[in-house]
Amino acid sequence: AMKQLQTIIRTNERVAVALGNPYTVQLGHIYVDLLNVYKAFSELINSTIAASGATNAHLMHTSNVRAMRAVKKETLRLLDTFIDKSEDNELVLNKFVPPLLDPILGDYVRSIPEARDPEVLSLFTCLINKLQSLMTQEVPRVFEAVFKCTLDMITKNFEDFPEHRLAFFKLLKATNTHCFAALFAIPPEHHKLVVDSVVWAFKHTERTVAETGLEILHELLLN
Repeated sequence: AMKQLQTIIRTNERVAVALGNPYTVQLGHIYVDLLNVYKAFSELINSTIAASGATNAHLMHTSNVRAMRAVKKETLRLLDTFIDKSEDNELVLNKFVPPLLDPILGDYVRSIPEARDPEVLSLFTCLINKLQSLMTQEVPRVFEAVFKCTLDMITKNFEDFPEHRLAFFKLLKATNTHCFAALFAIPPEHHKLVVDSVVWAFKHTERTVAETGLEILHELLLN
């Protein structure tokens, strides 16, 4: 069943690439079910981890957990493609964004670090790049869910979670570029986290992360 779901969602993603904006009609038919499947697999993965005595890293490689995560990743890619191809920003903001916040952000913050998908960060980067200032009101909620827990994952050293690293700083860059006002709507303690994360980024040994950090700092100062 998980393999079939993966194939169905992947097929939808390829159709979304080919059709572009008209794919909105099809997504409208399956959207609620899609998010329910995402939520169900999120809860299953978390309950599997909670019930098992195995190490977290080991559990991530079991066939069941890998299959469930594959369905979640395909769902995130489908939403990413749909948002990128959509031509109606108001529709995306009002009809598609509110239902996805709780299942996707809630799952991210509740999961153990190894079970968090970097595609979640990429999805919200895509949303901010697409909707730009329209997303300003949602940014504090996104930051509350992903900011501190992701920083805790990527600042322990310069090696772990490389995909989360780059995705996190792309999200920060998109927010700084398109939703600068939102950085003043977040709690004061998060202001310090934003600045600390930028400083940490440009000290990074990975060239791409370091360059992104400098670009964010430059834009931040200009803004």
